[in-house]
Amino acid sequence: RWLFPRLEKYAPPLATRLFVQLFFTPLHYGFPDKEMEWIKKAEKSDLLVNGKRIQTYSWGKSGRPYVLFVHGWAGRATQFRKFFPALLENEFRIVAFDGPAHGKSGGKRATIIEFEKALRELLEREGEPACVVAHSFGGVVSLMGISNGLSIKKLINISSPSIGDKIIKTFLKAVNGTWL
Repeated sequence: RWLFPRLEKYAPPLATRLFVQLFFTPLHYGFPDKEMEWIKKAEKSDLLVNGKRIQTYSWGKSGRPYVLFVHGWAGRATQFRKFFPALLENEFRIVAFDGPAHGKSGGKRATIIEFEKALRELLEREGEPACVVAHSFGGVVSLMGISNGLSIKKLINISSPSIGDKIIKTFLKAVNGTWL
């Protein structure tokens, strides 16, 4: 917060590079024990997207209709764990992934394009979901995928941002910056 406004004033190109690096680098948080329990129970597999290993998870019996979960920025698949028991009891399978540079997936930075590609590749592997449940940035990724032809017939979108300028303004406020 101290450095960024000074870079904007005295070294705008450097401020721009720093902004881009910070903006596309998600924060990482530790996995609480309750999430680790679900990770241990999961059937795990990988996808490779733009050279990054994407961690995927599934719970429940193969062949059942599945619900796909898409987490938000700085999130991870197991944050949805409170939804899982009811879905499993109602004979759904659950599929989720840690987005690029999130959770247990590889990479340090991510973009919406990489996220959407991971979603696309997961859907190619798993087939059409009964429903997608998405939170925040995951909702934006899901809507982008739908607009790019992904077959998602039902989407539950929780607290997704809708105005790009506000996202950037909020981030600039966090780093004490102004419009570059």
